[in-house]
Amino acid sequence: MNFCVVMITMNEEEPVRLQIEEIRRTVRPDIPILIVDSSTDKTPEIAEAMGVRVIRQFPPKGYGKAMKIALLEAAKDYEAVVTLDCDMTYPADRINEFIGLLDQGYDCVSGSRLLGSNKGMPALNKLGNWLFARLVQLLFGYNTTDLTTGMRAYRSSYLQSIEWVPLQFFPCELALRLYQAGAKIIEKPIEYADRVGDVKMQKLRDTLLLFQAIFHCRFTRVPWLRQRP
Repeated sequence: MNFCVVMITMNEEEPVRLQIEEIRRTVRPDIPILIVDSSTDKTPEIAEAMGVRVIRQFPPKGYGKAMKIALLEAAKDYEAVVTLDCDMTYPADRINEFIGLLDQGYDCVSGSRLLGSNKGMPALNKLGNWLFARLVQLLFGYNTTDLTTGMRAYRSSYLQSIEWVPLQFFPCELALRLYQAGAKIIEKPIEYADRVGDVKMQKLRDTLLLFQAIFHCRFTRVPWLRQRP
């Protein structure tokens, strides 16, 4: 299965080179990588100098819109798409394993930080992720443990079959809409390491956005673009 790794970047000048090198070292040297960038620093120049395709989105239009662009752009040319954060927190050496599971028939492979080693996640974040997972189990019947993970592998046909909003907390929308669409999803424990670079999250804002995403998906229909895969 041919695939592309996509990342969203905003002022990741410190870790971007390390992350690209890690992906190429652990997957293969010629792996296609696509970045949608909204930086004011040298992040896009560093990535482009390393041969990575960069789509610039400036001024920033939000994480959700950037990720939608990245996923659908990659899905046009590849059978599968893998998402990572560009901060060295997610284990790039698990990418080939995730793709192998898609080859076995799964439509989405989701990396769970709550099931694995998560030394890079603060205790309050662990509690919040656990509570949101319980809420989703109650509202959707979806037995997930990590709704907001940034590491997933997707079958491109599913990414192209849904009209995404996209909501600002797009990882949540992706997981819930795919579940509602009947996609075959599997969670795998992953390691979650300390972040390289500055933290971009704003806890109160992001908590409210996550609630918005969950209730939007629960009380609106799945908007199909075309026939289900």
